Amino acid sequence: MSNLVVHDPVQSNDSFRRNKIVRLSFIFRRWLGRHRQREDLSDLAQCNRHLLRDIGISPEEAERAAAKWFWQG
Repeated sequence: MSNLVVHDPVQSNDSFRRNKIVRLSFIFRRWLGRHRQREDLSDLAQCNRHLLRDIGISPEEAERAAAKWFWQG
């Protein structure tokens, strides 16, 4: 006797949509995190240059990194 597997297309489609939503959520959270980090880095570059020296970043490097768009890695 053969093992016949029948897939429900509606169930598969729902699973596919859930998967896409989870992936999009992950991407948006990553972008939000980058945006916040770059805002903080920009603040450090303008106000607390001694803290930048502590972590080994020049003010120019900090400004360059802070100027990137949130979707840029």
